[in-house]
Amino acid sequence: SLRRAFSQRVRLSTDDWEMLRHHCGYLRLTRGAHFIHRGEVAKYVAFVTHGMLRFYYATTEGKTFNKEFVSEGDFVLSLSSHVTGEPVKYSIEALEDCRLITLRYDRLKYLAETSSDWQALLLRWTEQAFIKKDEKEAYFLLNTPRQRYQRFCIDFPKLEQRLTDYHIAAYLGITPVSLSRIKRSLIEARR
Repeated sequence: SLRRAFSQRVRLSTDDWEMLRHHCGYLRLTRGAHFIHRGEVAKYVAFVTHGMLRFYYATTEGKTFNKEFVSEGDFVLSLSSHVTGEPVKYSIEALEDCRLITLRYDRLKYLAETSSDWQALLLRWTEQAFIKKDEKEAYFLLNTPRQRYQRFCIDFPKLEQRLTDYHIAAYLGITPVSLSRIKRSLIEARR
């Protein structure tokens, strides 16, 4: 599954795959465990083979805002921390028991320095992260909470069933009560 995920982004030779295999590790996280805490410098990139994680911000008052969800077939990447060496401003928590294939970011950079294919992969990741961030900003700024929820259901149909309303609301920037009202109004509109 990791090879398939990489192959969707760039074509890698057998030698490149062998090189990767020697640098990968494996990590299991139980539900509630953290891949990284706010204030730490990100050192690892991971590929999710099983489970789901959330990237979230927490205020000093304890309020949380979900930034992103990743599940099977997705990558866990803290690009700004990897590039700048600065601590992350969010935490990454396992919402389910997870299995991850890990790779130190400095090893990935080393692979990129030794292979144009790995360099292309790193560039694609950077481009995709920028595009995703740009699209999400526009989506949140230009749409109502109801439209954001409808889009969430389209973009993440499998995740909606696996997440609590609390986590969905924290992603959409609304309260669970508001989300409940939105869901009820959509059900009523279908009748």
